[in-house]
Amino acid sequence: MYVVVQVRGVVNCSREIKDTLKMLRLHHINHCVLVPDTPPAYLGMIRKVKDYVAYGEADPEILGKVLATRGRLTGNIRLTEEYVKENSKFVDINAFAAALCAGDASIADVPELKPVLRLHPPRVRDTSPLSGHSSRAVHSETMEVRSIRFFTGCGESDASKQTLKISRFSDLRWRNTQESPWCR
Repeated sequence: MYVVVQVRGVVNCSREIKDTLKMLRLHHINHCVLVPDTPPAYLGMIRKVKDYVAYGEADPEILGKVLATRGRLTGNIRLTEEYVKENSKFVDINAFAAALCAGDASIADVPELKPVLRLHPPRVRDTSPLSGHSSRAVHSETMEVRSIRFFTGCGESDASKQTLKISRFSDLRWRNTQESPWCR
């Protein structure tokens, strides 16, 4: 089972790309679908839209968490453990996710479960070690950010200035700087 997430919009792209994304049921950015790996036609479709999606093999543990938090039923009702137990042969969401990853189940095995998961965009969190600081940086395991600089105490005072270096896989390194063109 593959997990496919749309990460780019379709403005100014070819008609083939738009049609392929439509066939995969990906209509908006940050929407996620589960695609079986058995028919090779799905892999061809994923390869065609590879510049617009992120995809990979499904992990049962992560898929269970995503289904529990983002799984919706018809009417935008949240997917619950009780609903899965009452309306399917699975005892809970994690058992359903494990069966999905193994290829023993499909989304249709849980009635009224929507096939598209609407994910939240990458979150922004405060990276400052100082409490109350308003500097923010986007954290994502798949993004490579060369460097983001922010300064504390900019202005007339000689307060310490700090630079945050973010390299691949969110490796954070702090270093103090003495002179900066940003605080003049």
